[in-house]
Amino acid sequence: MRRARFLLSVGAGLVFAVGLLLGSGCGDPDASADGVRTIVLLTPDTLGRRHVGSYTEGAAPRVTPRIDALAAQAVRFTNARAPVPLTLPSHTCMLTGTPPPLTGVRTNAAAPIPAAGERAFPLLAERLQATGWHTGAFVSAAVLAKAYGLDQGFDTYDDEGLDDPAGYSVRERAGERTVDRALDWVGRLPEGGKAFLWVHLFEPHAPYAEDGTYLGGVAHVDRIIGSLLDGLQARGRGDAVVLLVADHGEALGELGESSHGLLLSDATLEVPFLLRAPGVAAGLDDREVRLEDVAPTLARLAAIDWPAPSTPFHGHDVRGAPPPAGRLVSESLYAHQLYGWAQLAGLADADGLQIEAGASRWHGVARAAGTSSTAAPLAHASTEAAAIIARYKGMDDGSARSGGSAPGYYGGDGGAASFLAPEANAQLPDPYERIANHDRLDAVKGATASPRATTEALRGGLAELSRLATQDDRNPEIPFLRARILATLARSRGDDEGLWEASREAALAALRLGRGGVGTILVAVDSEAGRARVAGGLEAGARAGLALLDRLEAALGHEDCRLHLLRAGLLADVPGDEALRAREEACARAREACHRPSEQRLLERACGAAAER
Repeated sequence: MRRARFLLSVGAGLVFAVGLLLGSGCGDPDASADGVRTIVLLTPDTLGRRHVGSYTEGAAPRVTPRIDALAAQAVRFTNARAPVPLTLPSHTCMLTGTPPPLTGVRTNAAAPIPAAGERAFPLLAERLQATGWHTGAFVSAAVLAKAYGLDQGFDTYDDEGLDDPAGYSVRERAGERTVDRALDWVGRLPEGGKAFLWVHLFEPHAPYAEDGTYLGGVAHVDRIIGSLLDGLQARGRGDAVVLLVADHGEALGELGESSHGLLLSDATLEVPFLLRAPGVAAGLDDREVRLEDVAPTLARLAAIDWPAPSTPFHGHDVRGAPPPAGRLVSESLYAHQLYGWAQLAGLADADGLQIEAGASRWHGVARAAGTSSTAAPLAHASTEAAAIIARYKGMDDGSARSGGSAPGYYGGDGGAASFLAPEANAQLPDPYERIANHDRLDAVKGATASPRATTEALRGGLAELSRLATQDDRNPEIPFLRARILATLARSRGDDEGLWEASREAALAALRLGRGGVGTILVAVDSEAGRARVAGGLEAGARAGLALLDRLEAALGHEDCRLHLLRAGLLADVPGDEALRAREEACARAREACHRPSEQRLLERACGAAAER
């Protein structure tokens, strides 16, 4: 096993000598499990490694004193990377030890992880729970709500108040509140009971609430982490094993991306990975670490079995023998899901990133002074990089695809596709060339999403979408946003310009371009009903909407709470016993499908009186 490396300053020879006497930074994995009774997985969202003081050694502002104090007691992995620069896929990798092509969770708002008997991969909490551990999870953003299936195996999975409303924002909970609830749970555990606690904190994520800056959010989450560690100490669990790891970083303009998710870059993929545990000496370790290593490492610390890795990309216990090199492959299918752009897969090595964007289209991102330069086209990738990426992509046979309609909305709708053939992928727009359009679309969303948006803002949004369409005419998000804006204008300002018809045509165009999720169907049917209602009244509008809903459901195969509620609402405007029976059937199906609090409220409004009619 590689010895931990120690950074030295002048006059630090004694520290160096002590470090060598302590031996390996990771210790003996079989000896250190004895006596472990508390394991804490701490995942600050969007915390890039280059913004953690203990990793920068004075090269950046020190805004993380509490994390740095923890790091002084931990092994710090300096070559840890996220497999996907998005929250749900990265956390799924942490808790399953399994790479994204084999879980099917490639983007946020994925279909739920199947139940234990219906999937081929484990969940850490299930294994711990089955061996008598108390298991508690406390998450701070709707993208990790229990609707997505990570709650399996947790006695308590606290996502209170995070039911995600329809719209473009992600509902979040203040980290202080999440920590208070987590510590309350810890305080109620039986004395001596073994506990696994996962705490997810959202503060570094945009929008940056602390002072309007990303670093302000980092400083804020550092203080919250300090309060959690202090609270564990006060409750007699200050000896907890702690693994602090982020799901991804933040681009902050690197390669032209303002936040994260669409591109692969050092800024969004490099994450802190700190492990404080018995038998683990503090220091630096430069082995290649993936987020999939979280589950097997914590399982071994808890002295429970975990499946042996079947590929280099599966998780390994970081305290054991060095895993194979060439593991640091990452992917982003989000630009493809959202905008119809090319899918990305990249390998990080000592020289930088090599990123495939389809067939012979490659980008190289070289490192300079700890940051990445603008991505430059490569004539070809190295033979080794191409072979490793091909092996990674070869795991994806589509069998684990997390498809169908999404249980919630987060910047997209529906499950991500499997990897495309390289030749087909090369025909799609290159995300590195189109990334500026993402910010322009986000600006349109922000200005027009509110029902209270002014006519001027809505008209301005339509004008901007028309300009974007001239550059990116196959992007399905453009006609979808156009449909939403037109429907808002028609609903609140009247249909004197044929707005409902225009909204319907735009929604159908988005469907033809591949935006086949539930959200697009809702806009299309609403607009069709509005168009017909203007011409022929309520019943005519309802019948036209139902006819289009029937066609789209049959074509796309969706089974979703929101579509049942839409059907029930339309049927309320159709007279007769047959319509009443159909409405009661739609409400019955909705009661089976609608489980989230916001859905329950909609169900009450749409179907509360169905039985009495």
